[in-house]
Amino acid sequence: MEKKVSIAGLVLQAIAVAMLVVVLVRPAGLAGGFGAQTAGWVTNFSALQLDIPTIQPTDIPGLNIEHKGIGQALEIRNASSTPVFSVSGAGAVSYVSSSLCNTCIKYTGATAATTATPVFRIDNAADANNLVSIEKDATPVVVVGNAGAMTLANGLTISSGGMSITAGGAVVGGKLVHTCVYYETAGNANLTVAASCYVVNQANAVDLALQTTNAVTGTVLYITSIGAGTTVITDTNLLSHDGNALSLGAGDAAIFVFNGTKWAAIVEATLE
Repeated sequence: MEKKVSIAGLVLQAIAVAMLVVVLVRPAGLAGGFGAQTAGWVTNFSALQLDIPTIQPTDIPGLNIEHKGIGQALEIRNASSTPVFSVSGAGAVSYVSSSLCNTCIKYTGATAATTATPVFRIDNAADANNLVSIEKDATPVVVVGNAGAMTLANGLTISSGGMSITAGGAVVGGKLVHTCVYYETAGNANLTVAASCYVVNQANAVDLALQTTNAVTGTVLYITSIGAGTTVITDTNLLSHDGNALSLGAGDAAIFVFNGTKWAAIVEATLE
């Protein structure tokens, strides 16, 4: 027997479906995505709000986007219609910061979280690609490799094998080696320490007064004299074993440590 459906029944079914949609997807305000806002409307609501039932099973997402195209699965644009956040169909997330934001990305961990619960976690299953790459104008400045080794643009690399320093074009690993600065002066001078190692090459005797400008407590300084002239480290800002100036002839060297006030000579090596 052919079943007949009345027009009234269809209308009632349509109304029921519309009411269900309103309950699950509530476009409060309607201004954001459905037209211009009218004076007198409530403005402190979202243009689109999803209410997820408390009995929602864990295997059913509150929002499911099944994307089968080649475009973005989700895209958020600013007032100039420029994409600022997107998720590709493969799940890649892209974020474009704005010069207007102070802290553009912020993660706030729960105060009750345990020490074993990280605020941010990267689980990389690949074999070759890096975990993190922080870049300045497309040039990496901080890179964390797949095995956890961290490399900084200033030449510092930290890995399971220890720490290595790349400075002045020389790769240093496993040993503490300093890139020395060759120093020459026409006469007596104040040496403002801007490097950890100086090689003084003087044909004639010269007095050098070590300066404390920008010196940090614990800083180590190496000075080697290779010229025919004697390099005299004056007693200005110097703490020597006898309280006097320190003379370095050709091939002599000394090591100093800044104690917060003066450069303390802890090693004096002379060729005699």
